[in-house]
Amino acid sequence: MSKHSTPNANTSASEAPAHCAQCSQPQGATACGDRLLSIPEAAELLGTSTRMPRRLVVERRVPVVKVGRHVRFWESDLLAYLAAQTIPARTAGHLSAPGTARDTKGIARAVRAR
Repeated sequence: MSKHSTPNANTSASEAPAHCAQCSQPQGATACGDRLLSIPEAAELLGTSTRMPRRLVVERRVPVVKVGRHVRFWESDLLAYLAAQTIPARTAGHLSAPGTARDTKGIARAVRAR
C-alpha cells in the first residue's frame, strides 16, 4: 500500500487534495521522496536505451503519468518493475540435484537402464 493518499474514484479532481498529507508529494506519488523521471532518465535507471521505457509504455507494463503530451514515470514504479523482473540465483544444491543437467552420472545410469 502506498504511503500517499490517493483520491477516491467517486470524487472529482477538484475535491481531491492536491498533495499527500504526510509529505506534500503530488497525488499519485508512490513513495515519499519519489520523483518523476523522463524517458531518458528512466532509460538510465533501467540501464537500457530509450526504446525500452517507450516499449514499457506501449505495452502498459508500468504506470505512467501524462504531463501534457510528455510521459513521466515514478521512480518507485520503475524500481518495483525491476524487482519484479529479478530472477533469483540457484543455490549450489540445485545444480547437482538428480535429474538436472549437472547430474551426468544420473543421466548415464538412466541411459544404460533402457
